[in-house]
Amino acid sequence: MLVEEVASLFRKYTDESDTTFLTDEDVALYLYLGYSDFRQFIENIDKYVYKKSATYTGVSGQELDLANVVAPAAGPNIMGAAPTVADDKLKSILRVYAPNSVGSDILFFYTPVQNREALYSIPNQYLTKYCLEDTSLFFSTNPSTSTFSIDYQPITPTTLFTTVNIQPGANVYIDELGAFHDIIALMAYEHYAIRDVAENPMVTRRMVMRKQQLNDYITRGRNERANRFVISDDGYFVT
Repeated sequence: MLVEEVASLFRKYTDESDTTFLTDEDVALYLYLGYSDFRQFIENIDKYVYKKSATYTGVSGQELDLANVVAPAAGPNIMGAAPTVADDKLKSILRVYAPNSVGSDILFFYTPVQNREALYSIPNQYLTKYCLEDTSLFFSTNPSTSTFSIDYQPITPTTLFTTVNIQPGANVYIDELGAFHDIIALMAYEHYAIRDVAENPMVTRRMVMRKQQLNDYITRGRNERANRFVISDDGYFVT
């Protein structure tokens, strides 16, 4: 589905003809909130669906501020008030790794820990650990390579469900899960219902059914039968 199609479906669910009560600004806001809920629901099952990556070069020392990358390091700002690309702002780190010289493969992964204290209190001379505090990424030792990459979950795009894009004819693409985009309208309706103080039992029942279908689809895996394989994380645990 396109943005305008989801917006049209949402308006049908609300059955609200008073455009002074439900303005285009309201519709765009509810759909943004609904899309945020939609993405979070999916990421709770498969954290890599909306994955983005950032690569940093020329890194020296044990700290890199992801909100203010300065020379000699080079790479995008993915945190802070002024990210390099607004909709590519980091919400959660998935993994940090060293790519090979051409960037087409991974040499090794860095090991995540919860805080700077854990960087040094977990002894293991063979692991380079990292943690994120505020906007800075800290390493337990100087990275063994001056280049590393971060795979991360980005924030929900703020430029997708806008008053312009919800209009007929805008033809704005959402993402690869088009078969389930009606759930965005259903989740948006939940936010509208708080304001309207009017729960719709039919919408609620439909939501339960569609979320289960989406859960089954994501759990089964978009790459059919791939979930037959299990990878151990034992390498991350240190005794």
